[in-house]
Amino acid sequence: MVDLWEFRSAYHESRVIKAVDTDNNIVGMILLEFGDGVAHFGPLAVDPKYRGLGIAKSLVTYAEKTAAAQGFGKMEIFVACLREELFTYYERMGYNKCGTRPYPHPEKLSRPVHFVIMSKSLTE
Repeated sequence: MVDLWEFRSAYHESRVIKAVDTDNNIVGMILLEFGDGVAHFGPLAVDPKYRGLGIAKSLVTYAEKTAAAQGFGKMEIFVACLREELFTYYERMGYNKCGTRPYPHPEKLSRPVHFVIMSKSLTE
């Protein structure tokens, strides 16, 4: 069994939401940020031993509910263009591609990367 709990960062506009097992070991986490009238999440990570159990989906759903409770009507994630397998995953959760944005530190990359913006309405 895995439970979700929150850790509020020093910044009131972001939260790290963690999934923990029954021994209180962290098995997944997601960063949720609020700003510009839109909530954003990511990165999202799940321990490989716990993948396929629905933890990622639970973290995203919890983040969406938290954002909606804070009055946000839209959630976004920025997906690196190289992670094509994630597009289908997020589309199954109701997210749609809606634009792109540049990678903030291209000098740190060995090949070109940009983000694909995916969004979902939280009011439907």
